[in-house]
Amino acid sequence: MRIALIILSVLTITSCTSKVVKDSTHANSRDTTILLKDALGQLKLTIPNRYDTFLVWTQRSDCGSCGTERYRFQRKRLPIFKESGFYWYDLKDSIDQLTIIHPQYIIVRDSASTDIIKDHHKKMLIKAKSDPMVYRDKNIFDTLLLINGRWNSLIIASSYDTLTRQYSKAVWGALLQKGNIINIQFSLLTKIKDSTNENFINNSRQQIMRIFQGNGT
Repeated sequence: MRIALIILSVLTITSCTSKVVKDSTHANSRDTTILLKDALGQLKLTIPNRYDTFLVWTQRSDCGSCGTERYRFQRKRLPIFKESGFYWYDLKDSIDQLTIIHPQYIIVRDSASTDIIKDHHKKMLIKAKSDPMVYRDKNIFDTLLLINGRWNSLIIASSYDTLTRQYSKAVWGALLQKGNIINIQFSLLTKIKDSTNENFINNSRQQIMRIFQGNGT
């Protein structure tokens, strides 16, 4: 694991829902804000304009405390699939989405140990190596970033399966908000090599960095 210390100036982000970003450095994207459940507050996001569908659901599990709340942006022309239950079968193709995940049951804390995000990063790295969106990549990049005095987790993977002729790309981030882990997952699974595919990792990384800069307590 590589730990990077990044000193960033405060970035002011317009939080008006679905407002198109005028800044040329963030072309084809927009700033939006979602209201998280259970007093977690708001999460400011920069998302691609192609994500024209928004889904919210509870992923319940056989363990009473293991469920998650999920918020997803995706293309409406792609299959809609809401993970639920203890185990599910992931889609095998045509995935282009951003998913926000936090625990179903939370405890709001005014402060939390920085070790929480560091321990979570280790767990997510183990999970990434078995996740169908990531595990094909033997060279997963991972780092912890200190931004505005807060630690954030970042995991990136990109691969091409010669048997299925399929591209698999993932950019995962995690931050602490009111003492609770918020996971941010950009995912792409496609056989199409286009500009979305070629720019997915770089654009998703930039969008997660903007999320890190604008959120977290």
